[in-house]
Amino acid sequence: MLGIVGALVLALVAFDDGGGFRVEGNRIVAPDGSRFVMKGVVAPYGTFAGGDAAGLGRLNERSAFEDFERIAELGANTVKVYVTPTAVDDEAGRERLDKVVDAARAEDLVVVLTGFYAEFDETLPWVRRAAADYAADPYVWLLPMNEPGCTVPDPGAACTDYATWQREHRRYVEAIRAAGMDSPIMVNAPGYSWDLTGVREHPLGDSNVVLGAHRYANDARGLTAEGRHQIEEGWARMARTRPVVLDEVGNYNGDGFANSVTWTREMISWARGWVEQGAGSGVVAFNWRWSDPNTLTSPENGRLTEWGRIFVERFLEETSDV
Repeated sequence: MLGIVGALVLALVAFDDGGGFRVEGNRIVAPDGSRFVMKGVVAPYGTFAGGDAAGLGRLNERSAFEDFERIAELGANTVKVYVTPTAVDDEAGRERLDKVVDAARAEDLVVVLTGFYAEFDETLPWVRRAAADYAADPYVWLLPMNEPGCTVPDPGAACTDYATWQREHRRYVEAIRAAGMDSPIMVNAPGYSWDLTGVREHPLGDSNVVLGAHRYANDARGLTAEGRHQIEEGWARMARTRPVVLDEVGNYNGDGFANSVTWTREMISWARGWVEQGAGSGVVAFNWRWSDPNTLTSPENGRLTEWGRIFVERFLEETSDV
């Protein structure tokens, strides 16, 4: 028998020998050397960002332990936690976030902490502090800013400004690496992260970066040939040479849109094929429990909604990592 000391030595050797997650070509590689396909859910939503922090956001926080256990049982390996920096700018807020991270890690889930609804000057200090706080855990990753430049009031041209995006994200990357965090950095692109092609001309100077694309039906009644072409041109084809995750996909984008469930069903089936063909690196569903049709589970009884069943049955249960 190895004993505690021997097991610890082997664990340390494994960690030193590239024991964290890393990017190789267009793949994310897990600590054991296998391909890592992100099978994710946004949870808990509204707790640290997204409004309603005293309602469903608080419920989601209280239920995190049980929710993460169920999320893992359904086949997910990742949770994406949206964080507005002002929600964790004091000791109490950081302790609450720590408890949520610990609960997810207890279920062996990767945790992607995602900056949300904040300007650069608020986000950079949070990124620096979060990187230092979680640098020792390779299963905690950072996504500095969700839909950069687009979620603040009246974004205007800032929403598509790649020059500013590059300048700010180089600062984020620099801060994360300076804090000793070696895990992959996820990034969203300008333009609500619907088209990632501008990243080619605006590199971030780090090889351990994973791109995150977003998609909703809007007015599409189904995933048409034109829609697939836009996806291919905007980010799916890029996944042949660098890791790309569909890191936010939902069933609803506001009452002003058609929000077709047919599109949702066809999109998730398409995404499964994209991943299994060796291109895409995963999908993250928006979100576990909320008050609009994006909710994967019913706030009243916890049962999977139609959107929840689509994601579980067509992606979590069916997708092969090979």
